[in-house]
Amino acid sequence: MKSLFFILALILMSLLVAPAAAIVNPPSGTDWQDANANIFLDQEVTRVDITIDPADLQFYLDNPQTDEVRSVTVRWHNSVIDETITDVGFRVRGNTSRNASRKSWKLEFREFVPDRTFHGLEEANLNGSNNDPTLIRSMVAWEMIRRMGIPGSRTHLVALYFNGDFWSLQTHVEHIDEEFAQNYFTDKDGNLYKCLYQGARADLSIVSGEDYTNYAGGEVYRESNNDTDPLRDYSDIADFIRFINTSNSTVLRQDLEHYFDIDTFLRSLAIDVGVGAWDDYWYGSNNYYLYFNRISGRFQWIPYDYDNTFGIDYFSTNWSTRNFDGWGDGGFGSTPAPLVEAVFTQSEWRRQYRRYLAQVATLLDDTELRAKIGVWEGLVSDYMDGTIESGGVVGNQPYFATAVNVPTTWNGSGSQGGHQMGLLPFMTARAASLRSQLASGPTTPELPTIRINEAMPSNRSTASDEFGEFDDWLELHNFGTAPIDVSGFHVTDALTSPTKFMIPPTTVIPAGGFLVIWCDDQPTQGAYHAPFKLGNSGSEHLGLYHNEANGRVLIDTLELPTTPTDLSFGRYPDGTGPTQIFDIPTPGAPNNPEIGGGGEPRTPPRLFVNEFLASNQASERDEAGQLEDWVEIYNDEDVEVDLTGIHLTDDLANPTKWVFPDGTKIAAKGFLLIWADEDPLDGPLHAAFKLSKGGEAVGIFDDDANQNQLIDSITFGAQADDVSWGRLPDGSANLQALPGRTPGATNNPATIPLGWMIQ
Repeated sequence: MKSLFFILALILMSLLVAPAAAIVNPPSGTDWQDANANIFLDQEVTRVDITIDPADLQFYLDNPQTDEVRSVTVRWHNSVIDETITDVGFRVRGNTSRNASRKSWKLEFREFVPDRTFHGLEEANLNGSNNDPTLIRSMVAWEMIRRMGIPGSRTHLVALYFNGDFWSLQTHVEHIDEEFAQNYFTDKDGNLYKCLYQGARADLSIVSGEDYTNYAGGEVYRESNNDTDPLRDYSDIADFIRFINTSNSTVLRQDLEHYFDIDTFLRSLAIDVGVGAWDDYWYGSNNYYLYFNRISGRFQWIPYDYDNTFGIDYFSTNWSTRNFDGWGDGGFGSTPAPLVEAVFTQSEWRRQYRRYLAQVATLLDDTELRAKIGVWEGLVSDYMDGTIESGGVVGNQPYFATAVNVPTTWNGSGSQGGHQMGLLPFMTARAASLRSQLASGPTTPELPTIRINEAMPSNRSTASDEFGEFDDWLELHNFGTAPIDVSGFHVTDALTSPTKFMIPPTTVIPAGGFLVIWCDDQPTQGAYHAPFKLGNSGSEHLGLYHNEANGRVLIDTLELPTTPTDLSFGRYPDGTGPTQIFDIPTPGAPNNPEIGGGGEPRTPPRLFVNEFLASNQASERDEAGQLEDWVEIYNDEDVEVDLTGIHLTDDLANPTKWVFPDGTKIAAKGFLLIWADEDPLDGPLHAAFKLSKGGEAVGIFDDDANQNQLIDSITFGAQADDVSWGRLPDGSANLQALPGRTPGATNNPATIPLGWMIQ
């Protein structure tokens, strides 16, 4: 077995690699998936017809500041669904945009029908994006946000009709609520605070003598999802604001991460600065949510509202060339903004911000993103040129067909209103400016050349640890040219808890070397045994973080897909290449790129379908006292066999119909009884099929890692009631009606215990 630990006495200087770009998996919840498949179709324009009392519509046009909700009927029509929903709550939404000609609207699906959702959505925000003649600036920003690994809203275009008449194009932006929190943070009941711009005080500063329900003359932070909860006392956000404003630099460095997800905040700052989002927290004291995740015990930063971006301006400020370190200077709130100041007092976090700015610059030039922009521009253009309903004017405001591409340089004259620069020219100019500033500024220290190189979330029979146990593992790789001391680095299976496992002192990975960490939740077994196991649901994210001295900044992540038993997942070439599943796991050694049959299949265990009863009318009863069909498996090996991942089926064309539960074992020369009752709730050894009295087949197939090879099968014809068939002797080719049923015991009459003879 390869050496697992590399303990050397050498300390090194590290080399630069950009941190991983994406750290948030697309949520796997059914509601999120439902909305993704049926609602957020960003390659087309969805038609939304609202049937509303004309007097109600006029009421909203005359009274745009009202929050009164009235009932409407909504028809939602795209290429996937065409559905009508009645009794939907409807009102105007937004802040200054309420007075715009192209207003924003809110649909509330549970306002009049409690607990109702529409394809997983409680609400829909149809934004007018009145400042943006292209209508797609926010869509581009949200796309970049998600690509940067930040929990971000999904978007798509909507053609809005009132009472059959076309009104305007809108942008549907996913609402941030408890369902959003559940999707991204697996907890929906923490306090969710939306900042409300009130006299520029939503900058997280302390205002003496005010409380947080009536702060600086108005509600600044609205707790939006626990209205009746006694915990809705603002104590958590009050403590957070007090901490960031009153703690010294040492305390902030030591403890801020325990209060707050710093990494997501740094990514969000880089996005805001990169896309020219001046109506943000840093400059504008506006447009964000704070969510208190009760699982991690930390606040999560959630960005919000991105229509004033990519060259929209009202301050005669050239945002395409603005300095990224002084982004918030002269803004609406405190200068510097308290949370930015708290984070940037730490040089390590400021350096990480610069690394993320480099990634944003790359995204701004990304060809795939620009291709999407071309698709979205084409969708909007159909409404600009009068080919669809509009006649060139929509919602009393013209669209500008050239707004994506012009002006090509900053237009400070205001001749286009707030539209000072075209979307694509801004992206090009901003990317160049960011790169120029990064190159001319202070040198950013390089991150270590360490990567999470390989991981195995379902280890049944490959490498074992010092105790002979086949546990989950992950592997770190140093792809650099010098050894790296990884003492104090952190590894985690939950990015909301970065410090789950700390690598022991004096641990050095040589140049080109590897380090294996056992993820077995058995830290008492040794220094390299982590206090967690790996999940295999397809939603696992591994993280590697720097040591305390370097601010525990994120170095690398690895997103694990659902991986077949005894196969691993990792990078090839080692450390730098794309990811793939490996047929040949290589813990502590270079990854083997062979896939899809790389390596000969192993010999499967000698297992047999040894006996079965297909018509149980008055014979054996299961744990629930029911007369059910059954199948007996015989192990002809001289050793115990672990059946984890092996399959049993009554359809040889569907070999993976039912899988033996993890940890199921059968003794050497032993027997195991499986109830074929299609009732898995009755116990772990109840298969997902029944046997047919008229005749069919039963087969055992190996696990996924061994390519589901056929191990054994039988085919039988019509069966008599309460008569079992089996192999006589056990495991032989001779299949016959048996003189007595022997479930769980030998079929050989000379050795059958009398207690099993059932006539």
